[in-house]
Amino acid sequence: MNDAFFAHLAEKDVEYKRGLKISALSSVGIGGVASAVLFPDSEEKMIFSLRLLSENNIKHRILGGLTNVLPSDECYDGVLLLTRRMRAAEVDGNAVVAECGMTIPRLCALCAEAGLSGLEALQGIPGTLGGAIYSNAGAFGTEIGELVESVRAYSYNRREQVCLSALDLRFGYRRSILSSERYALTSARLKLKYGSTEKILSDIEEFKARRQSSQPHGMPSLGSIFKRVGDVSAGYYIDRCGLKGYRVGGAAVSHKHAGFIVNVGSATSSDFRDLIDYVKEKVYEKFAVKLIEEIEYI
Repeated sequence: MNDAFFAHLAEKDVEYKRGLKISALSSVGIGGVASAVLFPDSEEKMIFSLRLLSENNIKHRILGGLTNVLPSDECYDGVLLLTRRMRAAEVDGNAVVAECGMTIPRLCALCAEAGLSGLEALQGIPGTLGGAIYSNAGAFGTEIGELVESVRAYSYNRREQVCLSALDLRFGYRRSILSSERYALTSARLKLKYGSTEKILSDIEEFKARRQSSQPHGMPSLGSIFKRVGDVSAGYYIDRCGLKGYRVGGAAVSHKHAGFIVNVGSATSSDFRDLIDYVKEKVYEKFAVKLIEEIEYI
């Protein structure tokens, strides 16, 4: 990266910060320093930024709320592009079109106000729409891929914005084509059902209560760390290994839900990684089951 790169960003009014601590952005307060962080606030600015990064062969990662991403303690010698300021959304009949940085809770509130049902079970997912679609996030038997009609995305190969259908995205358990192909989602259209705002809000509160009764709250975490093993949650195996409360440094397996690891005080990325590896080792020793992370690393 040179001054010309940042000058081009300034020309398009793309906000950026150099030498920013990733820990200030992370949901678990972990991370070293990033060489630069970009904050586009529209699809147009995101596409411009991605094209500029591609043309200059600059290492980069696209992130939303950093709610299921574990940053390294070391410096990131590239550019992080954060979508969290891309929050435009509009209702179109029984569909909603939203930019990738819109958070799932805010999108649920918007849909409830418009009398659109379908997202209620996902309300407690803390991340962004882009991140949710990228990994086909789900909760209480609902996956967001079931609601996606189409998306707009930046194609690295074509260096332009393209439209992809739900079929194109090849949704599976905690995956989509976006996680393996060279696309960066910029916005999505979700197909919902008409419903009563009162009933939708009531269902949201019910799902909130179920989540709060079974998952840790008030302590920084990355959500569920591991994928299910078939129809069995990873927490089932971890609990039966007697690992609830087990701690490495400032990272600990949650007492409330064994599938969660929480920051109980000044945890480092190394603490989390070491604990994750330990949990995987113990579960394999006892059950011959290989746990696979749902979170990502940077």
